[in-house]
Amino acid sequence: ILVGTNVISLENLLSRRVRSSLDKVIINMRTGKVSRKTLSPRCLDLGSINPNYAGKRNKYAYMSVMEEIPRTS
Repeated sequence: ILVGTNVISLENLLSRRVRSSLDKVIINMRTGKVSRKTLSPRCLDLGSINPNYAGKRNKYAYMSVMEEIPRTS
């Protein structure tokens, strides 16, 4: 199981119209089947969990929320 940010389109990223989602990807190693489920439509990134729960089932993650790309010059 892999959980990560999915940037929908590189063109959107380059034109500052970021649309991303937090997706859960499950890969069945026996059948090779891949399934994807959107966990959040918000732009979430840099996720981490409590290190005491590493390798164990957990349901909480700490993530940053990005509403829009800051403008730089």
